[in-house]
Amino acid sequence: MTQDNSAQSGGQQPRRFADGESAHPSGVVPQRIADESQHRSMASTTGWTILGTIFPGLGFIRAGRKVLGGVILGVFLLLVVGAAAFTAFNSKLVVRLALDADVLLGASIAIVVIGLLWVVCIAATNLSLRPPFPTPAQRAASAVTVGVLSLVVAAPAAIATNVTFTMATAVCKIFGGNGIAEAVLDCKSGGSATLPNLPLDDTWKDKPRLNVLVLGGDNGEGRDPKLSIRPDTVIVASIDTANGDTTLISIPRQTGFMPFPKDSPLYKYFPNGFNGGTVDDSEYMLNAMWQNLPELVPKDILGNPDTLSSDAMKLSVGEATGLTIDYFVLINMDGFKALIDALGGITVNINYPIPMGGKCEPTQGINQPPNYYLKPGPDQHLTGNRALWYARGRYACTSAKWGNLFEHNSNQARMARQTCMINAVVKQITPENLLLKYQSIAEAGEQMIMTDVPSDMLQPLMYLAGKVRGTKLYSYNFEHNKDGFSTSTPNFDVMRELVKKAISATEKANKRVTEEPSTPSVPATDASAPSEASVPESSPAPEPTVSESSASASSSPSSKYNDLDNACAYHPGEGEG
Repeated sequence: MTQDNSAQSGGQQPRRFADGESAHPSGVVPQRIADESQHRSMASTTGWTILGTIFPGLGFIRAGRKVLGGVILGVFLLLVVGAAAFTAFNSKLVVRLALDADVLLGASIAIVVIGLLWVVCIAATNLSLRPPFPTPAQRAASAVTVGVLSLVVAAPAAIATNVTFTMATAVCKIFGGNGIAEAVLDCKSGGSATLPNLPLDDTWKDKPRLNVLVLGGDNGEGRDPKLSIRPDTVIVASIDTANGDTTLISIPRQTGFMPFPKDSPLYKYFPNGFNGGTVDDSEYMLNAMWQNLPELVPKDILGNPDTLSSDAMKLSVGEATGLTIDYFVLINMDGFKALIDALGGITVNINYPIPMGGKCEPTQGINQPPNYYLKPGPDQHLTGNRALWYARGRYACTSAKWGNLFEHNSNQARMARQTCMINAVVKQITPENLLLKYQSIAEAGEQMIMTDVPSDMLQPLMYLAGKVRGTKLYSYNFEHNKDGFSTSTPNFDVMRELVKKAISATEKANKRVTEEPSTPSVPATDASAPSEASVPESSPAPEPTVSESSASASSSPSSKYNDLDNACAYHPGEGEG
């Protein structure tokens, strides 16, 4: 009785406080905090859990766990501020790291770990904030809150992990990797014997021109892409590293007697060029070198057997053009379709019907006219499949039905369209487009690209590509029996001189454009020109008609130096009757 009176007279220990003490041992939950948590509403708990999700640690501080909360919040702010400062003041290094397979793989692992810790932090924060004896409704509300907030954190983390892992895999398989990436991923291995030794800092200081061999071909289903490729496209992209001026030099695939440098071990086997002793032997033309040469020489003659085909073509094309070929890129045409689709399509001008299919082999008596074609018109937006036919379509036979329309689709015309496709890709791929679609681009790249560009050169090349985008591209297409060049019996001294003139013409033309800017002319549009989209791929092509004058006027591209913006523009009436 005395104790009850004493408790009532003191007024310092309400009954609920004693209950709290019986449930929580002394020193674990202070009385003041137990009192606050008991009276904290679920709305308050939810609000502070959300704040603790945005700023990890803040919820713990509110719950009275100041040391734990302060450490977590401090680490979080340090990471955010540090990353922002590092990105702002080391942009080039950030780009280099973002293109490193090891860094990307490490980032994907780190994102998973951070995401899991963040989710644990959300759950622990909510448990610390809610009342000590929650009702079933409060427990359900807490579970929903934690679940939703965990999803808000986990979903972006999962997407980021997938993106970084995809990029790490693509970089590793296309450009190679080392360290963690090489151990975990199926990286490209082995180095080329023909790579330039360029410094990562100030890469282009002693490198006035970069020359890249661009090959386009495909391998049949089931064939090893490293062994069974006959490139239909052979282009050298010669780039001025100071200003980005670029000349695209197209070499006919049927060029014979391709030479090798005298100081190359290959010269011993082919002192008179790559040939079988006769003119126009298809097994010794330029496009057969990739597949056939490794069977004619020791596999390790240039060092790495895995890069013999590409190294041989680099050396041979370099000797023929008088240029040092630094890197090669081989584009698998089936993968090319996936890349164009990943970019959302490509827009080009079409000046004459381009066959989708058809086969013309006069020596074998084969003449199968195409059933479909891409119709003429300005700004035709092509999907991957149609873009591939734009670049590869060729039907050179003549017949009563088709007339001479498809003289446009000789090897020379196709080479001209291929340079137009490169021009369109360079002009239409923007950094913003790459950022938005780089995961799908990376996935397509795994299918389409084989190259000897090392991963540590990606950052310097990316900045150089930015310079290229700011210039006009020019092209020179070698043609049989034009300008003193013959594919059967090529004079390589003449060829080298023509390459010099082409590069000089590009430099002079870009300088003129820079010094004497003028308002570009806008090609007239033909309102009646059919849209490419109006011709479904499954529809048979109506018989095209071509006037004799229009066909003969532009039956083949000029072998002069072409401003690709002009050469690839829409010219109403060309190729139409």
